[in-house]
Amino acid sequence: MNKRGQVTIFVIIAILVVAIVAIVIIFWTDLIPQKEDTVTREYAPLQNYMQSCLEQSLADVIYINSIQGGYYIVDGEFIVYNDNDLYVDSLVPYYLINQQLLVPSEEELENQFSYGIKEQFGECLDLSEFEYNISYDYDSIRVNSDIRENVIRVELDSSIHVNEGETSVILKNFTAEQTTSYLEYYNFAKYLAEKQKADIDTLCLSCLVKETEAREYNLYLDSVVSKDSYILINTLNNKKDDLFFGFAYKFEYEDEI
Repeated sequence: MNKRGQVTIFVIIAILVVAIVAIVIIFWTDLIPQKEDTVTREYAPLQNYMQSCLEQSLADVIYINSIQGGYYIVDGEFIVYNDNDLYVDSLVPYYLINQQLLVPSEEELENQFSYGIKEQFGECLDLSEFEYNISYDYDSIRVNSDIRENVIRVELDSSIHVNEGETSVILKNFTAEQTTSYLEYYNFAKYLAEKQKADIDTLCLSCLVKETEAREYNLYLDSVVSKDSYILINTLNNKKDDLFFGFAYKFEYEDEI
């Protein structure tokens, strides 16, 4: 037998060995119970509950962060405001104090969102209604938020441990998203604050209302006057949804009114 024939035989044998190994792996995998399938079947009520909790947390944080100008926990100066239409006290951040812009960045918006999701989700973690042996570490919960033009998406690693004898299953990766004009509100509020800063000597309320209406927004204005400052509280609504985006300006002066 020449060398070419020997090489051909070796190639054929190698192909057969690879094929046999692949077949064995496929059949062996089918025979082994898949842990993820088991989790889905046995712990579906708990998994569904956690998913529903995340989706509700997302809706709640969109609402809270909107009325508080993008903040879940307001970082900086703010005014406590009670709007009779919203039936809630909100902490409205100053986007402008005199000539200083204090508008949060988009990165801060996402950080505030992640913080709010974690806190709201944590309120769901009374799992006593389930018969499973469940444990978790709240501090280990991780949330990543992605705020885009028309949607907000959150990913949450819950690290919920379900302990059954010597078996421990982790329910950890959950995602939720919601279509929303949240970023559009923020961008318009930022634009209005920047425009007001550029024309700091003039506060034309009718101009503000006219411009917002041209963009199909409602703008609700309220003011607080004291001996040392004038505060204008702005609440935006775009006539298309039930969100209200709140932010304020503060103009300080020395002379008493």
